[in-house]
Amino acid sequence: MSENNPHVPAEPLTSFRRGDRVRVVAIQGGRGITHRLLAMGLIPGVELYVLESDRGPMTLCVQNSRVAIGRGIASRILVAAVAENHCKDCPRETPCPKPPRG
Repeated sequence: MSENNPHVPAEPLTSFRRGDRVRVVAIQGGRGITHRLLAMGLIPGVELYVLESDRGPMTLCVQNSRVAIGRGIASRILVAAVAENHCKDCPRETPCPKPPRG
């Protein structure tokens, strides 16, 4: 289980909306959920760009890849807002270059 850094104001990922850029501060959960998120690239310190957050799973740009996670799991990821609101791994014109699957 990851610990929250008391010096960084953190909120659940579900508090953020489409277009927000955030940095992962901590993951609240047991070994299973933590390992699964780490395998998806959601590690403390990494920056995420929220692509979709209205209903259903949240879609994120994580290290130039699209990742979808359920809202229950997203609520266990504590993040802090990043001042500049574009994905540093992706061009400014498009939040994430990979097309959505579907």
